[in-house]
Amino acid sequence: MQRHPIRTSLALAFISVCAISTGCVPFPHRVNTTPWVTGKLEAGGSPIANRDVRVFAAKDQGTGPGKPIEACEGNSVQATTNEFGKFVVPAQRQMAWVMVMMGHRRFHWSLCVKDGGQWKAIKQNSDYTLVDEGPNWLAELRCSIAQDNDTLVAHCDEAHSRDYKKSDVEQWLRKP
Repeated sequence: MQRHPIRTSLALAFISVCAISTGCVPFPHRVNTTPWVTGKLEAGGSPIANRDVRVFAAKDQGTGPGKPIEACEGNSVQATTNEFGKFVVPAQRQMAWVMVMMGHRRFHWSLCVKDGGQWKAIKQNSDYTLVDEGPNWLAELRCSIAQDNDTLVAHCDEAHSRDYKKSDVEQWLRKP
């Protein structure tokens, strides 16, 4: 079997030039698809303890108007509220094989709670950020939940923080 080192070198050089000129570079890495999410669930001002919550990287059913986002379907990370109604869900990450230079995209994610055996969205977000950065902040939620007959009604206030440490989040969990 005859090898062609010059052809191989030229092919690799060509692929590299094409990748760089289009803004994509082959580079395996991990990307956030959701931010870190901390939250507190309350009902009538009292904390809701032992409630299952999930943060979903929501599935986009296509592009354009009228294409739904499935809020409580897709990849998720689950947590349970503590005695103070607080929870922490780490960021979801996925493997990316190509680094996109200066590409932007929307990252859809939802906070869902278990209600009667079904997951129901109480907060949906669509964050616009760099593709290879993803949502790299801490989303701090405070949600008030009420039950109106068979309908779960929720209102969530949200704040973002880029300057956070895991130790700060762990300490926040221990406080009422």
